[in-house]
Amino acid sequence: MRHLSSFTRGLVLALPLTFGTALAMAQSAPSDLQRVEISSLRPIKMARVDVQANCPGIAKTLSEQLAFLLERDGEEGTVRVNFRVDDGGATEIESTGGPAVNRTYIRRAMHMVDCKPEAQAHRFTFLVRFTPAAQTSADSPQRVALALSEE
Repeated sequence: MRHLSSFTRGLVLALPLTFGTALAMAQSAPSDLQRVEISSLRPIKMARVDVQANCPGIAKTLSEQLAFLLERDGEEGTVRVNFRVDDGGATEIESTGGPAVNRTYIRRAMHMVDCKPEAQAHRFTFLVRFTPAAQTSADSPQRVALALSEE
């Protein structure tokens, strides 16, 4: 140890003391620990997918309110809509996926949807699929297909 610096000597002496203390603490830890369960005060509610049964006119309302999007833009896409029913209407409306302009108009149209009183305080999720229909002949106008899907 004559050729080691004072720092190195201190380090060589400190390491065994540190590990020895940690080992002694680990051995004295109680081995009869009780199992702990954590629970929430409020259960997590999963979003329901039976939106058409609880908001019967949703397909008609959305078709009427959103038909112009396909006639104007003709963009295909699928938008996921999540919302909560409060006072018979849609609140906390979120939309993801698909063209951004479609998401904006879907959120606006959802404020016109009426739902059954039994649906109060439930969260719902569904998909809106925008699909421009192919023209059947040169003189017929383009038809709009807007499909609601429950997953």
